[in-house]
Amino acid sequence: MITLDNIFYRVADLLGKDQYGKYVTPRNFNQNLIWCNLQLMDKYIKEFEATREVSTNLRPFLKTLGTPEDPKLALDSWGRALMPDDYYYYSSGYTSAFLNVCGGYTETQNMLEWVDNETFRFRIDRDMATVDYPIITYTTIKQSGGNYLAAVQVFPIKKSVAVTYLRRPTDPVFGYTTTAGTVIYDPTTSVPLEWPESAQDDFVELMVQCYARSIQDQFSYQVSNAQEAKQG
Repeated sequence: MITLDNIFYRVADLLGKDQYGKYVTPRNFNQNLIWCNLQLMDKYIKEFEATREVSTNLRPFLKTLGTPEDPKLALDSWGRALMPDDYYYYSSGYTSAFLNVCGGYTETQNMLEWVDNETFRFRIDRDMATVDYPIITYTTIKQSGGNYLAAVQVFPIKKSVAVTYLRRPTDPVFGYTTTAGTVIYDPTTSVPLEWPESAQDDFVELMVQCYARSIQDQFSYQVSNAQEAKQG
């Protein structure tokens, strides 16, 4: 696993400032951590979309609904189901059918194809979605309070489906104490990153880019103020 103190020191070193200097502080480090955490997830998801292979870096976030520990998604009469609170991205899924083979029933699994909303309606209207070729799409379900929650919709309609998805990564927290003006990493108050060691270089690169943009924006602001003061 990637350790937050290592990320902190590496980012500070790459920026060319003392790790406790004005560029990298625990406060702005924590702010950038959350943003970069999701940016890294999106980066690896784009790679997954190109290859359809779940990389080592994404495996810690895979969850499957359709196991003894996590039952399948139960669908309503419209073929819809709310996704779990930690849902971030759909990976794969299947529906089950039972065939009578030689007097006994055998379960077959039919892989769900993810399609956009327009394609979903198009295939249903033209009877192109069948038991052997089921489809799934993103939707929302309105709650009693008026808000909408993320959901999926499946056709043909089944009682339940098995779904594998990528969960949202937990927001990391860099815990620390200060002694004589020196910041000391505190693992007991920290929330660690969940990425494997193989993702460390990519995470550091994103953090540096985030700081670089912030530094550039600050510099541009200072130059603009100086020009306005000179003109005034």
